[in-house]
Amino acid sequence: MKLLSSFLALLLLITSCGTTRIIANNPEADIYINNLKKGEGEVEIKRMGPPQKMKIYAEYYGSKSSERQIKREFDLSTLVLGLYTYGIGFAFGWRYPKEVFLQSTPIEIHPTDGSDVITNEVSPWLRPPRIWGAQ
Repeated sequence: MKLLSSFLALLLLITSCGTTRIIANNPEADIYINNLKKGEGEVEIKRMGPPQKMKIYAEYYGSKSSERQIKREFDLSTLVLGLYTYGIGFAFGWRYPKEVFLQSTPIEIHPTDGSDVITNEVSPWLRPPRIWGAQ
């Protein structure tokens, strides 16, 4: 019984720690995971668990980055955890990459005075307003 309880405590400790950081190149960009907004600029998700895929992208003023798919993978730590936990780690020890970077495309602003299109980082005064009350 003592072995079982220490085994479960160790399993809980190992599977609950660690996160994957999803970072957008712009700190104001909204980050979406499986089409649900999870935050702005940087988001952390649970790294370890059963095999799973998710689609992620960043959106900045309506400009969407290319959609990426990340998945939990079997690695050396999954093997060690699986052997140490008598096979349970083979099912629940898969891991996402440590960090994922999202490159959003620069915004384009069409000035009303007839001058050229402005791209990349521009003054906050020239940016279009964000939607009021948007999360």
